[in-house]
Amino acid sequence: MLKRRDAFLKKSALAVSVALLLSAQAQAQDILIGPIQPGEDNSFLVGDSVAGRSIDKVRNVWLIGDDSFLLDSNRTVLLGNNSGVVSSPGSVSLGHDALIVDSEWGTVAGKEASLISSRQSSAIGAFSSVQDSTSSVALGHGSQVSGENNVVSVGAGPEGYG
Repeated sequence: MLKRRDAFLKKSALAVSVALLLSAQAQAQDILIGPIQPGEDNSFLVGDSVAGRSIDKVRNVWLIGDDSFLLDSNRTVLLGNNSGVVSSPGSVSLGHDALIVDSEWGTVAGKEASLISSRQSSAIGAFSSVQDSTSSVALGHGSQVSGENNVVSVGAGPEGYG
């Protein structure tokens, strides 16, 4: 049951981020399409990726990977294919199919790791996720934190060991 719910939440978050991407592209003030070399705004894109900002300019973003996107997320680093960062300034995303949405200063590392509506949190490990939390960490394959603050979840599975 939890796996179906988690898959639904991740697909819903991805659908929302794609809708935001299309909306931002329609009204974007500044769009960068890779590959580009570092310029005056310290942005660097490698591969077929997109960085956009609806207000002002894209600044201080490093995006390396194909089919990835950054929206309204200045001061962000994204390394990996098919990944996205939306409305999450100061974030770091490492991994294939990783996703960060509405999460300032967040970090994800691992295949399909996700961080949704969380501040200063990290999801580290394949399929790990943190949702609606502040200063929380999900560490380990499939580990999750949802709706809790200042929590560390360590281990495999949705409950973890912490």
